[in-house]
Amino acid sequence: LRDDPGTRTALGSSGLSRLGARRGRQHERPSAAAVRAQLEARIAAVPGAQVAIAVRDLETGLRLDIRGDTLYHAASTMKVPVLFALFREFESGRLAPTGTMRLENRFRSIVDQSTYALDPREDSDSTVYARIGTDVPLRDLAERMITHSSNLATNALIGHLDAARITALTRTLGATRL
Repeated sequence: LRDDPGTRTALGSSGLSRLGARRGRQHERPSAAAVRAQLEARIAAVPGAQVAIAVRDLETGLRLDIRGDTLYHAASTMKVPVLFALFREFESGRLAPTGTMRLENRFRSIVDQSTYALDPREDSDSTVYARIGTDVPLRDLAERMITHSSNLATNALIGHLDAARITALTRTLGATRL
C-alpha cells in the first residue's frame, strides 16, 4: 500500500509479488484496487489456499481487507504479540534488553494448569533445546522465536512475561478474538 522498504520486505517475505516496487526507481504507487487484484490472483494461484489479509496504513488510513475477519487458529502469528510484549517490558524498564532467563522445558497450561514439556522433534527449531538449564539472553530467545519459529523460546518468553499481560496487550492492539 505504501512503497517503502518495510512494506516491500513484508510482502516479499510472505511470497507475494512486490506489487510493482523497484528499488531506486520513482514510480506511481499502485491503487488499492490494483493491489487487491494482484493479491487475489496470487491467492487463487495456490489451490486450496486459505488466506485472510487485513492491512491498515497508519499514516494514510488506507485499508485493504481480503476476508480479514475470517477466524483462523493463531498458530505462530501469536508470536508477534509476544515480541511486542517483550519490547514493552524493555521500554518500561521492568526488563533489561541485556537480561537473561533460565531456560526450562516445563510449562503450565493456561487452560487447565496441567504441566507439559515440548518435544524437540515437533519444534521447527530444535537447537534451542541444547540450552535448557542455562541462562539465555532474552534477545536470543526473541530472535529464535521470530526468525526460526521456536516454540520452546516462545513458551519460555510467555512464561517469563505472563500470558494474561500478553493477551491484554493483544486486545489493545485490536485483536479481540485471538
